[in-house]
Amino acid sequence: MKTLLYIFILSFISFQIELDAQTIYDTTQWKKYICTSANFFISYPTIYFAKNECGKFYKVMNGTKKYPIHPFPVYFYPAHDYLMKENPQTYNDWIEFKARVLYSADGPGESYYGDSIALNKIFKNRNGIIGNELYIYVTHTINEKGRIVKTSEIKGPIYVFKRNQDLSNNELTLFFQLREDQCDSIDRKLVELMFDTFNWITN
Repeated sequence: MKTLLYIFILSFISFQIELDAQTIYDTTQWKKYICTSANFFISYPTIYFAKNECGKFYKVMNGTKKYPIHPFPVYFYPAHDYLMKENPQTYNDWIEFKARVLYSADGPGESYYGDSIALNKIFKNRNGIIGNELYIYVTHTINEKGRIVKTSEIKGPIYVFKRNQDLSNNELTLFFQLREDQCDSIDRKLVELMFDTFNWITN
């Protein structure tokens, strides 16, 4: 009898894991985050929650300990500061510069620098919204007791959206940065599905 009970419990656990794996990717069951200040909305899994901080960005965070293997912080940066030293000639020049900046940081014993663009891919999601998906070559420099050690790796993605890809207008450009350094693991399928739901708020 105990053996049958154990088999039933194990079968139920296995079924529940499979069920969770199926439902987490069902975007029809997801919550919707609406940002009226930047005129967009995006959906995300119900096991997460969206959080505003300082009115500058939002991040989707793990909302429960039940799914510890699925955390993926996504930070949102609205930007329209086109004037800079590099004086970009095109929209692509500008978003590539901003993407590199997002992966650059200095600390007392180490620094990160977004060297160059590894990939800038244009895509169209299921709502017909055109965006850019960028990956960046990042150099990590660390001072180990006077010995400088440098390593390089590709970071990303950063998703970028703008209604009108023209530097002459004042519409915000939206940068969504997937922060791999903020979590143990990332479910890439969830990330792709999330940005496939992105859409603009129409007046």
